[in-house]
Amino acid sequence: MTSMQDIADKAGVSRVTVSRVLSNHPSVKAETRKKVLYWVKALDYEPNLIAQGLAGNRTNIIGLLAPEIAYPFFSEIIEAIENQAFYEGYSTIICNTRRGLEKEKISWRSCASGRWTASSRCRSPRRRACLPSSVCRCRR
Repeated sequence: MTSMQDIADKAGVSRVTVSRVLSNHPSVKAETRKKVLYWVKALDYEPNLIAQGLAGNRTNIIGLLAPEIAYPFFSEIIEAIENQAFYEGYSTIICNTRRGLEKEKISWRSCASGRWTASSRCRSPRRRACLPSSVCRCRR
């Protein structure tokens, strides 16, 4: 996998300059931008989404929690959300909680720790237990 440093070495610029070109920063000269973009294409560079998420405080990952993904009702909802998320440039993580409160809590904590951009939870109508609101908050 090609890194930004590989592109910088080939283009004769710093890694910071490559980053600025890729983020379309206005301070980069047109000639430098052209050179960097040539090497981006030539080396078939693909950005590291995890690194971007860590640097930009956004992962473009939507977490979906469902009590039972095998049930047609929940699987249809999940499919619709995943299709729209893909169209909008997001990836999805699907968590099948199997109606387990502990597994649901762990998944929500993962969201709150900043691993996901957003989340959605399908609740079972029979479920009476509720997670504390502090567990359910998620960055957007």
